[in-house]
Amino acid sequence: MKKMKIRYKLLACLTALVLLVGCSGCAMEKEKAEQIPEQTDSLVVYAGPYTAKFLNMAVKLFSIIYPDINVEVRDFGDYSDYQNQQNYMEVLKSELAAGTGPDLILFTPVDFEDIQKTAGSGAFQNISGYIENDAGFSLENYNSGVMEAGVYNGQRLFVPISYSINLFLTTEETLNKESWKLPSDLQELYSQMTEFGQLYRSNTERFFSHYPLYSFLLESSGIPVADWISKEIKVDDEAFRDFMSAYKELYSIDWKRYEEGIYVKDPNYTYTGDTVKLIRNNKIQYIFESYHPSLLSDYAALLNDQTPVYAAFPSLSGKPVATIDMAAAVNRNGANKANAYNLLKIMLSEKMQTYGSENFCLYYDIPVLDGVYKKLLEEQNRKYAGGGTPDGSIRYALIPDDTINSFVSLVSDVTCSNISPQVQSFVWEEMKSYFEDQKSYEQCLESLRNKLELYINE
Repeated sequence: MKKMKIRYKLLACLTALVLLVGCSGCAMEKEKAEQIPEQTDSLVVYAGPYTAKFLNMAVKLFSIIYPDINVEVRDFGDYSDYQNQQNYMEVLKSELAAGTGPDLILFTPVDFEDIQKTAGSGAFQNISGYIENDAGFSLENYNSGVMEAGVYNGQRLFVPISYSINLFLTTEETLNKESWKLPSDLQELYSQMTEFGQLYRSNTERFFSHYPLYSFLLESSGIPVADWISKEIKVDDEAFRDFMSAYKELYSIDWKRYEEGIYVKDPNYTYTGDTVKLIRNNKIQYIFESYHPSLLSDYAALLNDQTPVYAAFPSLSGKPVATIDMAAAVNRNGANKANAYNLLKIMLSEKMQTYGSENFCLYYDIPVLDGVYKKLLEEQNRKYAGGGTPDGSIRYALIPDDTINSFVSLVSDVTCSNISPQVQSFVWEEMKSYFEDQKSYEQCLESLRNKLELYINE
């Protein structure tokens, strides 16, 4: 299951190359807060390939609470066939543009090329008034930093259901071999990227991590690049140049090796515990992880013979940058808005927030409801302590309570950004020539700036 989680996280970032942009600051005209509409007797939702499991359980609970409401679920097939996802997005985008579609849209990072554009198009209902006028519900017990990701100019246009942050895991022993410490800010990280890239460029036995990190590093940096709604382009900032200069030094042992099919290998590779073995065998410097239960499993395994340490990827703000894994929006043109809103609240309930993690729903990592995640990690810690792989090479120690508490605090105190896969792809397309020494930084930057100008002014 860990491999599946990483696979689809990687799919979202490697194919879309996700760019983080600002959480709020929308230039749209504010709407008057609306009352919750009258309830109807119907609800229409679409089960996309990546969200079907979570959605179907939420619908099941909805039908128990509201037995007299007819719920129509249009299924688009399993995620194992990518054509199903393409079909789903073609239908969803065309219908939203035409003012139709499902009453509630449940989406993931791979569903919209630019969530800002979608939100700015008027497809999503502002539900600020719904929440303000709902005596039985509030967002007080939800992660406020994450929940603000769906707010544009005071309008709550979508609601995050879960999120994740990118993390490094390694050991003191591994760091000491390079005379390093965990990077606490971007400059320390850039120094390590530069040093490692220069030192191990020709050594295919050593990797910075076990996955190409470009997109994860950029999204976690929180460096602003372009904002479609405010029409701002910020690639001339020093923060952008600093990142590109540092990654240029790492490129040949990060993305380029991946493109050339040169992968880090472990002679004792197994499905479980492979990243731990790579650290033990000094093949990688950092375990990268965005699915946190897997990171803690690796931490527990390393506790047996080394001193594991972890940190969030550094960011411009100093706080970990969260990405939204799953979110929901009420269709502004839907005929059953009250029912859509009630279904959304069920998705935010403790039962569903727990379900998403316990049942390995795709694009579901950290629940937005306070307290749920800590409880889940504590249960996992007790459940797996003492276990391991059949060959005995991996054994999971019991993680101390204070480590669990510190981890939960780290992944809870975050800033949050919306994602723009389209803009991220522009950055990669134009800056890759700089990484490969085919063009100067200034030439690539000018091409990127021109492309972004056209995009944000469409």
